[in-house]
Amino acid sequence: MGAADFWGFIYVVSRLAIVAAVVYFLYLLRKILVKRGFFMQKIRRMKPCETTWTSGQQGR
Repeated sequence: MGAADFWGFIYVVSRLAIVAAVVYFLYLLRKILVKRGFFMQKIRRMKPCETTWTSGQQGR
């Protein structure tokens, strides 16, 4: 029974590592996309004055 418990533990740890890697990859991907401006509408809603490409169109 000891060997089965050991391999079960290894299986669970490997699954957790895969899930953690996927979550971290999605976090990095979102960070890169925000830096490139794919989520500009979210940023524009939070900070309307700091975006340079919309401040000229508002006419304030």
